[in-house]
Amino acid sequence: MAPFNPDPYEDRIRCLDEERRRALTALELAGSMGTFASALNHLESPDPILYETIRKVRALIRFKTAAIYLVNEQDADFYLAACSPSDGRQYIENEVDALIATFMFSWSLGRSKPLIVPDSAQRETLLIHSLTTPSRVRGMFVGVLDESKTSILDSYLSLLTVILTGAAQALESYELYGRIAEMNRRLERQVEDRSRELSETSSRLARERIRSEAADRALEEKSDTIRAFFETSQDGMVIIDRRGVVLEINNRAASMFDHEMKEVLGQPLRDLLSDDFFEERKDRYLGIMRRGEPVRTEESLMGRRFELSLSPLKDGRGEVVRVACLIRDVTEDRELSDALTTARDEARAASKAKTEFLANMSHELRTPINGIMGMTQLLLAAELQEDQQECCRDIMFSAGRVLRIVNDLLDLSSLENGRMALNEVSFSTRRVFDFICKTFAEEARRKGLEFHCEFAPDLAEDLVGDPDRLRQLLINIVHNAVTFTRTGRVDVWVGEAPELLDAPCPESCAAFAFTVSDTGPGIPEQHRQTIFDSFTLAEEFITKRSGGSGLGLAISRQLAERMNGVITVESEEGRGSVFKVAVPLPRSTPEVGAKLASVHAPCTPQCGRVLTVEKGASNNGSPARLLRGSGLAVEKATDCSDALKRIGDGGCELVVLSVPLIGGGGLELTRTIRGGAINGVDRNLPVLMLAEDVSEDEMRRCLNAGVNAVISGPLDAEAFVRTVQGMIPPRR
Repeated sequence: MAPFNPDPYEDRIRCLDEERRRALTALELAGSMGTFASALNHLESPDPILYETIRKVRALIRFKTAAIYLVNEQDADFYLAACSPSDGRQYIENEVDALIATFMFSWSLGRSKPLIVPDSAQRETLLIHSLTTPSRVRGMFVGVLDESKTSILDSYLSLLTVILTGAAQALESYELYGRIAEMNRRLERQVEDRSRELSETSSRLARERIRSEAADRALEEKSDTIRAFFETSQDGMVIIDRRGVVLEINNRAASMFDHEMKEVLGQPLRDLLSDDFFEERKDRYLGIMRRGEPVRTEESLMGRRFELSLSPLKDGRGEVVRVACLIRDVTEDRELSDALTTARDEARAASKAKTEFLANMSHELRTPINGIMGMTQLLLAAELQEDQQECCRDIMFSAGRVLRIVNDLLDLSSLENGRMALNEVSFSTRRVFDFICKTFAEEARRKGLEFHCEFAPDLAEDLVGDPDRLRQLLINIVHNAVTFTRTGRVDVWVGEAPELLDAPCPESCAAFAFTVSDTGPGIPEQHRQTIFDSFTLAEEFITKRSGGSGLGLAISRQLAERMNGVITVESEEGRGSVFKVAVPLPRSTPEVGAKLASVHAPCTPQCGRVLTVEKGASNNGSPARLLRGSGLAVEKATDCSDALKRIGDGGCELVVLSVPLIGGGGLELTRTIRGGAINGVDRNLPVLMLAEDVSEDEMRRCLNAGVNAVISGPLDAEAFVRTVQGMIPPRR
């Protein structure tokens, strides 16, 4: 027998060993298929599943390159999710595109078995296998074989199908775990949100409960307060329903009905009142229920007077269901009010009687005084001896003092009655006040006082107002300063001081002001306001030493207020006083100045004929007598009919009316002249009206009738003559 030669069997033995190794590997892979699902719920992406699948497949069959495609859930397309090694990625994508073009890719999706085909260049062999589950296709395995097709056992291909099916199931489980995890997260967020809402709701309910408890306590306290107020009120309070039954009543109301409170509750209101009283007022109560409007009235009951306020109380639908009645006993109040009304009426009557008495007495006194002063002025104009002239001057001085007091009384009466009218003419501020300052400067020097007058450089030259009343204001205050100052000085400043006025001054107006300061005795603090009252002086010793009626400052304050101005005083006892006056006055314009009556312009006597109309006037101090004494040609008419005839005769250059405003015919005569009804007479013939006491309405009537100027108040002879001379038209 020949010896045994093992060489022919070595290849076969190696093949068997390789098959045994692969069989063991295949068994190992088959045994480890359950490890895919062990950590799926912890994965962040499917990459570990894909690469683990590629590793197991390459351990079973040799591949040069292995790749897995997955389905894109958005568009159902395939994308390359994993490739090993990564440098074969481009080759795999090109070959897959070729398989798709030849429909091999789609055909293989439905097989669930491996498909071995050559590549597009016929150089390599491709193995493709779908990754499917019973529900859907998950992807596709594509590999480039590194061994011949014939060397791959069928059992390996079966194991490959098992591995890829397990991978597909693992991918599906991963997706399900992801959805479950997302649902868990969403559920956790919902639970957190709901818990937070519940917590907030619980906190809100707790706060609402606290507020509700506080509101309940406040409502209870308010109810207790209202109940206490209701029961302790000094006014009677009753609440009745639609039938007139008393639902609530306090002790005060019950006592008004002469009952106890418990006896009244629940009783009809008509049982508490007399039948006549209730029947007369039943319709009023029913009207409140129908209209729902409150009613306030006053009733007399049982000898007392009560004020009743009935207010309807409505429900949520707006219907009146109850009526609240407030009852106040006003018996004593009405008696006091009646007494005060009676006292007020008596005081007004007494004040009116006093004012009328002062006015009448002033008129009665001033007429003879004017006559005395007029005649005295005429005597002074005649040739008299020195002692006779001295007597005449004493008469003028004494009569002037009496006339000043009488004029003050008449001014006060006019101001209190509102009858004092204010002129509105253009005047020169410096010319009006410079003369006053010069006059008082001479009087101050006679007393040994220093007197200084200053005009502010920015003072408006011409203003529109009543220069006579402004002059009176300055005279009253400067006169007091010179009179009551024994040693030292008196200073007068005239200018503009808008800061003194209560309201801003318009641009078209100037805040005309003057200040008078002195080094006199001063005014005690307790008397600084009363000095502006009528018949009041600062101190009794001043009255005894210097005299005076105590009307000057009272008139000054009322004049300042009448012109919308102010007057103030600053004083220190023993060191002097400072009086300040400010009045808003319109600035004069050329148009206003052209219409100005030349009351304040320097005038030269004219020789024209003046016609005076004096009804019932005596010759003593009459306008005609005063004008004749100044060298004017004067003709006197006894009434307006006589004046109309004399005017028609021609030659008259000015008419002076000294007749009553009412019933005197002066305004009718003026209208006749202005209407051109007198042949040959200029309708612009100047007319001057003299009146002792003219109100604003009467002043307006005069001007509307065509009167050129009105001289109101006491007739000053010198000023009257100067006015007439200024109104006579110059001769051509």
